[in-house]
Amino acid sequence: MDDTYTTDIFLSTRDGRSVYNYKDTWNINNQYYNDLRGFGISLVGMIFPNLVYPINEYNQMIYLTDSDGNPNPKTVTIPSANYTGATFGAAIKTALDAASLLTYTVSFDSPTEKLTISVVGPDTCEFTSGDNSAYEAMGFEDALFSSGTSSITSDNPIEISGTPYIQVLTNFVGNNYSSFTNSNVLTTVPVTESFGAWVFFSNRQTQNQYVTDARIHEIKMELRDAWGNPFKLPNNAYVQLTFRINSKER
Repeated sequence: MDDTYTTDIFLSTRDGRSVYNYKDTWNINNQYYNDLRGFGISLVGMIFPNLVYPINEYNQMIYLTDSDGNPNPKTVTIPSANYTGATFGAAIKTALDAASLLTYTVSFDSPTEKLTISVVGPDTCEFTSGDNSAYEAMGFEDALFSSGTSSITSDNPIEISGTPYIQVLTNFVGNNYSSFTNSNVLTTVPVTESFGAWVFFSNRQTQNQYVTDARIHEIKMELRDAWGNPFKLPNNAYVQLTFRINSKER
């Protein structure tokens, strides 16, 4: 009869950038762990500072077509940062002005939380679709862009609060160990704290994800935001995760 064990594994690091890149690995060198078969794994705790900028490499691009006489579309990058509505509008104006010979006006309406972007007529501007666009954060829907006008107002309130949750994925959940998919999600961690605050997650109702016929040689994990992008903390940001494994020895 197999012996059953419960083990907590603590993973901590300050090298946030490498931890949250794809499929980072902690090796388990103890032969005991290398000789397990049939186990359940759960995330029982996580601690990290909410330091991922709401505007980042995955949502900071604008693809601009305007009438300044230079080639279109122009690629515009909004700097990664944590913004208020007013500072977000100011950053967009600075980025647009740097990319175009035209002078842009970007206003933020506090009651509606919408942006209006305009140039002086008869000049015109419009946005086109592209990768890692800032349009959702700016309150725009791609299909509803005005075409060739001097003023564009966002369809929805801006969204610059950051991800509402992160997903913890592991190579021991799901059937695809070489490429993480939604079937590899172990736990969803809510992020309700404001930018800069610490997030303390305790999973009091832990439910093991059971795996069989798998030998444990290393733990691989990945964090993703609500849009499926890697959740990357900056260097020197302390992160701790606690996994609980219920296992059977061979």
